[in-house]
Amino acid sequence: MATPWFFVESIPHEGVVTLPREEARHATGARRLGEGDAVVLFDGHGTVATASLLGTRDRSGAVEARLDSIETHEAIAPRLEIATALPKGDRLSTLLDMATQAGVDHLIPLRCEWGVVKPRETPPDRWQRIVVEAAKQSRRAWVPTFGAPRTVSEACAAREGLQVLIAHPGGASISEVCGGLGNGDGNGAGNPARNAAGTIRVLIGPEGGFSEAELDAAEASGATRVSLSPHVLRVETAAVVAAAHVRGASAVHASD
Repeated sequence: MATPWFFVESIPHEGVVTLPREEARHATGARRLGEGDAVVLFDGHGTVATASLLGTRDRSGAVEARLDSIETHEAIAPRLEIATALPKGDRLSTLLDMATQAGVDHLIPLRCEWGVVKPRETPPDRWQRIVVEAAKQSRRAWVPTFGAPRTVSEACAAREGLQVLIAHPGGASISEVCGGLGNGDGNGAGNPARNAAGTIRVLIGPEGGFSEAELDAAEASGATRVSLSPHVLRVETAAVVAAAHVRGASAVHASD
């Protein structure tokens, strides 16, 4: 059985680290771990440690673990951001979970003309809990971060090293865009998979799609229109399909 992962906000270079109450409850309750059992601890910022549980527990229910070894994992390049309209209800939880597993680094809520869910200025704490749990399940050293809500125009604003793809029917196949030859340069066309030093941002609209005004604004900013599928996808499915193409192309070109 694989050694279970637990999240702690800070991992020292050596010595003893404290598992917070909820993580300790999961370890000793649901996982039935005890003194001497091995665990993996991660801070969501690339630090991963193997440790052994101690028998000590404080009044809050926190449990201590002795560090055995520590590794630092580099973030996978290129940085992958998904700027997306938000689906309703439990489908948002599914989006956050699957996007984390698929390797998304940063999630930006989109304010779209035809969107049905109005994003909050500050993401709820529940979002963080979902991505942490997904990172634990997928053995991922980095936990996605969240950006402030943006309009399509704001999400497409040019920045050095940024390439923007906007998902909409009629665009080039995302598999061809990600797998083609050439190098991306800034916020224009090129091969995002080879933009290893920069950022790929994929815009996903609501199920009604982007308006013509939003598409025009995106393309005027240099965004590349891409098609994800011959079918109409739910928002959460589209986000994962886009992430899988970008990450898959990155893995192929990294081995070239």
